[in-house]
Amino acid sequence: MAASHDAGTRGCYEEAARSLAAGELSCCAPCAPQYFGAAAYPQDELAGLPRAVIDSAMGCGHPVGAARPRPGEVVVDLGCGTGLDVLLAARRAGPGGRAIGVDMTSGLLDLARAYARRAGAANAGFLCARIERLPLPGGFADVVLANGAFSLSPDQPAAFAEACRVLRPGGRFVVSDFILRDGLDAGQRHEAGRRAGCLGALAAAEHLRHLVDAGFATPEVRLDHRIAPGMYLGLVTAERARPPTTRR
Repeated sequence: MAASHDAGTRGCYEEAARSLAAGELSCCAPCAPQYFGAAAYPQDELAGLPRAVIDSAMGCGHPVGAARPRPGEVVVDLGCGTGLDVLLAARRAGPGGRAIGVDMTSGLLDLARAYARRAGAANAGFLCARIERLPLPGGFADVVLANGAFSLSPDQPAAFAEACRVLRPGGRFVVSDFILRDGLDAGQRHEAGRRAGCLGALAAAEHLRHLVDAGFATPEVRLDHRIAPGMYLGLVTAERARPPTTRR
């Protein structure tokens, strides 16, 4: 089932990449377009970026704004697509920092690299990989972001664990995603996912449990916009737990 899910997701986004490369606006027609893509970002933050990367945004929130990367930090964006959040994070991290986008769709990464060159973002880089198996060392990042990627993962516990592993202790985890209201039965979950166009969304309590199991501390889930009965767009935040201090 996981392999089938992964192949279907990859195929969808490879098709999106082909459409975008041909100059066509692509991807889904979300049920609440005012919250998706470039509409999720303050327009002044998009100033100076290539129009193509703005138009190709496929996220469901603004995790960079919530994470507030600082100069000199290393930011990793999981499921980066064409790289809008990477470019915004690279701008905030400055020349002393880095922003690394990870995506399993090679066509989207080709576009992301071209947009980064066009934007002059020398501190932005991209890796082709699945978010459940990151080719990055432990403790690499100060911030891990994602924008709609966790609800697409075929192995969500592994994705949470990898995000925690690559963060330094105290590093920040900030994810914009689809989130189900707690307490829905199986039929209600399926109907909410069908109407929102996202069948892989987790409930708020499931996010919290996965975060704790992966090794995160101070997990929080915020439900922002109701987009279908039982389904919200929201923000998931946590930090990698720090090792306990020993007293002498």
